[in-house]
Amino acid sequence: MQLDDFDVKTFPAIDTVGLSTADHRLRVCIVTEEIIGPVRNGGIASTYYHLSKGLAAHGHDVHVLFLKGPVVQDETPEHWVQHFAEFGVTLHYLQVPERPIWSAATEWQERFAAAYQWLRDQETFDVVHTSEWRGGMVYALMAKRLGLAFQETLFLVKTSSPHIWNRHYQMQPIERRELVLAAYAEQKCVELADAVIGGSAHLITFMEQIGYKVPGTNVFVQPNIVDFSKVIVTDQRQPRGPGEVMHTQEVIFFGRLEGRKGVELMCNALDILKERGVAPSRMTFMGKWGAPLATQGGMKVEDYLNAKAENWDFPVEYITDKNQPEALSHMCSRDMIAVMPSLIENSTMAVYETLENNIPFIATAVGGTPELIDPIDHDRCLVAPKATALADQLQRALEEGQPIAHSSFSNDENLRVWYGFHAHVGERIAQLGRREAITQITAGMDHPGTPVKTISFAVLVRRGDSLADLVAALRAEAPDRVVLGFTEAALRADVQTAEDALRSHGIETVTLDCIGQAAGDALNMLARAHGEDALVIAHGAGTLPRPGFFAAARAALTHRPGCLFTTFFEAQDDVLGMPMGGDVASHFLSSRAYGPELFAMRTETYERIGSFEPYDVRQGILHEYVTRAVEAGPDDLLVYPEELLSWPQAFDEARELADDTVYAYLKAKPLIDKSSLSQRKITLAALHHVRSSGGALGDKVLRDGGRDEEEPLWLMPVDWNRTDITQPSKRALIVALDEASNTLWLYARGAGDRRLSLRDTAQTIALVESHGAPEDENHVTLSSYELPAAWEVGTSYPISWGLYENDHKLRNQFLRINKISENTFALAARNPILTKGALQEIIARQREAARIEAALGAQAQAVLDAAGATSQPSESTDIDALLAMTGSDPAPQETRPKPLKKADLDKGTDLDDLLSLAQVTGRAGLERQSLRSRSSALIDKHAGAAPSDQGDIRSFLNPAKSAEAWAHNGWLIGWAWDRTDPERTLHVAVLRDGVPIFMVTADTHMPALGRRTPGLENHGFRIPVGQDFLEAGALSLVVWESRSPVRNGALIVPEAGDALQQAPETTR
Repeated sequence: MQLDDFDVKTFPAIDTVGLSTADHRLRVCIVTEEIIGPVRNGGIASTYYHLSKGLAAHGHDVHVLFLKGPVVQDETPEHWVQHFAEFGVTLHYLQVPERPIWSAATEWQERFAAAYQWLRDQETFDVVHTSEWRGGMVYALMAKRLGLAFQETLFLVKTSSPHIWNRHYQMQPIERRELVLAAYAEQKCVELADAVIGGSAHLITFMEQIGYKVPGTNVFVQPNIVDFSKVIVTDQRQPRGPGEVMHTQEVIFFGRLEGRKGVELMCNALDILKERGVAPSRMTFMGKWGAPLATQGGMKVEDYLNAKAENWDFPVEYITDKNQPEALSHMCSRDMIAVMPSLIENSTMAVYETLENNIPFIATAVGGTPELIDPIDHDRCLVAPKATALADQLQRALEEGQPIAHSSFSNDENLRVWYGFHAHVGERIAQLGRREAITQITAGMDHPGTPVKTISFAVLVRRGDSLADLVAALRAEAPDRVVLGFTEAALRADVQTAEDALRSHGIETVTLDCIGQAAGDALNMLARAHGEDALVIAHGAGTLPRPGFFAAARAALTHRPGCLFTTFFEAQDDVLGMPMGGDVASHFLSSRAYGPELFAMRTETYERIGSFEPYDVRQGILHEYVTRAVEAGPDDLLVYPEELLSWPQAFDEARELADDTVYAYLKAKPLIDKSSLSQRKITLAALHHVRSSGGALGDKVLRDGGRDEEEPLWLMPVDWNRTDITQPSKRALIVALDEASNTLWLYARGAGDRRLSLRDTAQTIALVESHGAPEDENHVTLSSYELPAAWEVGTSYPISWGLYENDHKLRNQFLRINKISENTFALAARNPILTKGALQEIIARQREAARIEAALGAQAQAVLDAAGATSQPSESTDIDALLAMTGSDPAPQETRPKPLKKADLDKGTDLDDLLSLAQVTGRAGLERQSLRSRSSALIDKHAGAAPSDQGDIRSFLNPAKSAEAWAHNGWLIGWAWDRTDPERTLHVAVLRDGVPIFMVTADTHMPALGRRTPGLENHGFRIPVGQDFLEAGALSLVVWESRSPVRNGALIVPEAGDALQQAPETTR
């Protein structure tokens, strides 16, 4: 992890603004990406949930705008609207208009714009709370700082978890281009806030250190608001309090199961303890599954934990499905030591919760965590983020006990301050009126200049510009003066005609003959020729002002005198153009952050920043100027999120910019000029790689001479076998491509919502077929998605096809499509994308399996049982015979899958074929029936075999993923093999009182097992949990050949009908 090289600053608390006990009612809106209810847990979610309830309880009119829209992790969107209404809060789901967008990162910018528009169209709010995380209020805050909206609203921005902070401390790259823009939006939300309120001083100091222009006033640190009286926790422990030492041998990791929360650090500390001969009685990992571990080669957290747990001699449990009260209740069910070994934290909710509930804990001394704990407890409760330090503290806690820490603040006092602050704001509004009160509270945030009374419009005309459109636009709303310039003699007559037309309508117009001048020099001539307070400068007449633009520019440049100013624009076909502002990084990557080459500025800003670069280029002069202005500071290019410009050729011109190598250099020139030699070379190389076409082979080179230009051409990996369905048949998600129609065919099996996302934005798909009940594990659907013709050439489109439970992703398949030209595409994916015909064959197999499963009732089961005990192996399936015995007709031969081959193993009979079909099609019900029937045959065959100590036999049972994972119809999953004879097939038996009640062969193919130990992938086992497993008492798993216990395999059912659990002392 990254280590700090700065001292943490101090900031005042919000009580320095003022506190009151007055009861003046405020109209409050909380604008958030997360809140408890629509999402299960999280720091931001908890803070705003408690804030909303607390403010409503104090009589305020509270609204919540949930930025993710009607997408919830549990229940339904309507359920949570009703839930919040029950305690007086109105929950709104943001609706993003369905309109095509021109932008640098559509999925974020359209959300930012929709949030601004929603807030604009509501009755005025007195206070808006929002987090900087993901930047949802960035356009609204730009409009406020420009003086064009929300002058009677107080925006309070909570600092939470900016993406650049996350990447810095985990030492990871920004993996998605659109998150570069989100990181800029997060930055601007802090810089443009009316007041910044941080949960820790550390994060605000970090922001300053890396270059945020944190406001010089109205920056506060206040612990997050959590009203624990509203969190119903069942505490079954004896009363205890801070300072008491708790003696327990049970340890629980508390936090999201991901790298940033310290999963690897925890595991390494446990490895050290094992080497020392120290072990907890039980180790639990409790939290939601997080992202794969970058430091482990992208390994899934679950696989990493399972691999680590193989070498531990204590039971391991995973709890991943609890909400906040349930998780806290679990930790209060008995004494245990919580561990929160994060690599970085702002103001972690996990520490708040353990402090409040008197749970002994050990945490890492990172970020803002030490600020929450009384210094007297730092030595016993905080450790450096190193495995040895954590192991030392854990050993000490296990041997000597762990004290309950004291909080550095009173939560009751913290609540009093939060509510008193809002009462103070309400009191000031009642006394002074909304605008004056907000102005006084935010004093020092704005520094208006002298009024901009006059403004000119200067445009350097280029070949191909429509001057008639320019004249019409300026007649609709005229500036104080128009300055026209041209550098080509061929344009003289047209420019003169335009000047005459403008003058005839009373618009003062000046024409400058710039023939022979470079474009940059000509733009400087135009800028110096005007005498107005402010200037709108344009390179080319392709972008036109609409009515209201000049008035908005005058007001904005008066209120924010140091900025450059632009607005949203309308492009062709009713496309909404959304510049992001002075986001240098996103513009470097996309050439779309700044918008068109047109902006407004005050005359003194031009004098301060300096002249335009004197180059003779068609494009790039003004965008270089924006980059230079942003880098010079102190202000930025700010965007008023209203359509006050028209840029009809936005898409065509943006493509020109993307392919113009000189433009690419110019937009980055201020960065290059300030770089060291190494940085300069890196930047120049990066400019090549981020260009849309990147110098790649053109469309004509890729097409052979006989291919029609209108015929789609798809480029895919040459080693893909797109008709092989052996492995795809086992997957829950499959994607196929019909090249002729540019259509994706989307297969999904299992319960859950089907969702196709493009850059995290859900796409509309057409349902073609559906089989089975939606809640059933064998629910099969086939959908289609026709690629939009409006996709841009030279753009990469990341697509995710997934199954979701509300907003929780159950599984997904990722693919990326690059549009090289209008009819040429490149396709990449981890798994081969099948042909449409191959997918149709898979669906035929699924129908066959579903037909058989439906036919196998009680009578068929009896037949199977008899067959398993008496039949001899055969070389082909006899499914038709089985069906005949149940009175079912076989499917027509042409729709049947081909007979499946049998491995030459001692598996028995036609049950093999049935099991093979069940596994190939992933039908768990059919697999359960087959395994139970085969179990009887295996027990009959092997029960009398004597145990043998031959070989080096190893085995492992994966811990349960949730409390219900080992309930009826759940699965016990693990592996067993002989390390000295990898070809040997072992059997795993479930014993009750030493007698086998179930037996399986350990020969299931599980590819994940072979990633660390080649060959192990062929020795997995799956045991269905039957009702007979759930009688009260103990069960154990053994490898039958040696009778050796399976590691983690000592199980218990506390009461009849309960789910299986690991026994407190699992035999290893």
